[in-house]
Amino acid sequence: PWVEPGLAVDACSLGPDALWVVTANASDPTSTALQHWDGTAFSSVPPPPGNDELVTGVWAAGPDDLWVSTSRDVWHSSGGTWTVGPWPDTELWPDLLRLPLVVAPLSGLTGFDTADVWAVGELGQIIHFDGDTWAHLDSRVPVAQSTNSYEHPVWYDDSGLWIAEGGGLFRLDAEQVEMFDTGSVVTLWGDGAGTLWGVGGVGDDHIVRVHGNGIDTFEAGDGTWMTAISGASADSVWAGGDWERVLRWSGDSWTSLSPSTPQGHGSTFVSVSATANNDAWAAEMFGHVYHWSGLAWFDAGRPATGSSDDAVAVHAVSSECVWLALDHFVGRYTAPCSTPFPSSEDDGCWGEPYGLSGVFARDLLAIDCDE
Repeated sequence: PWVEPGLAVDACSLGPDALWVVTANASDPTSTALQHWDGTAFSSVPPPPGNDELVTGVWAAGPDDLWVSTSRDVWHSSGGTWTVGPWPDTELWPDLLRLPLVVAPLSGLTGFDTADVWAVGELGQIIHFDGDTWAHLDSRVPVAQSTNSYEHPVWYDDSGLWIAEGGGLFRLDAEQVEMFDTGSVVTLWGDGAGTLWGVGGVGDDHIVRVHGNGIDTFEAGDGTWMTAISGASADSVWAGGDWERVLRWSGDSWTSLSPSTPQGHGSTFVSVSATANNDAWAAEMFGHVYHWSGLAWFDAGRPATGSSDDAVAVHAVSSECVWLALDHFVGRYTAPCSTPFPSSEDDGCWGEPYGLSGVFARDLLAIDCDE
């Protein structure tokens, strides 16, 4: 479906027939609107009453339970009735000034249930709803490190919400914010068992691991910039970097497991995804995807977009279903197919790509092969 008019700012889905999208007017980005997809068509969602602020984020707890963040508030709609807050009168934040709860524009929100909702914004502010009221978490992040809104990377697990910002990692729970001095981190992945991995990004060759015993730092070596990390388990973690380098963590060390690239692109792997030790996928900058089958890599090609869009993210649902986000398209690889080993750049198991209307893709999350 096409979201018109405007540019997509944020979105939340409960399934193929329940999608909410925040859009900004293409000619006036200071004007935003909220739209709902019911499986057939988009329709406008009436905004909170008397609210002329920018809508910056949306999260749905259920079909009739909607939350949105604006520049200065968080609104909740239950059964179509909007309420704001509830806010405490004042909060001590950041230890120096007594200010209203929302001290700078909010940039977005998410939730995990109706008693665990989070919103973040400029100046490093983080606010949390516990089911009764909203409150600030004292992030204790120096303002010099927090002049911009929180963006990716973020990760959520049983220990709390993780955000990379200002040269370190911050772990948030309902009671505190804990800082880990990891250095720059551009991508996060957690194994679900209490260990979080991150990589440093362009100009940085380090891989960091945060776990119960502290912080470990590994160097990729050879001056390789590490730009992507993901995994299938605690003993199967994959990292990608420039010069199409791939490393695999087997539980006690990193080993090089880079594919040969007959195309000679020599570019950067921008995203990796794995479902098992013998099923890993790596997307390089120019859109080619490579698949590790346990014995060797093979070139899985790229969707036939008819353009030179760069790859943004790859997400493997299984060895037979992989999603790829490019600048303006999303492609799906399904196997088995008639030409599993592509003879040219645009052959193979890729179906017809889905076009994105007037927006650049920034990330990708796949739930199954149909969504």
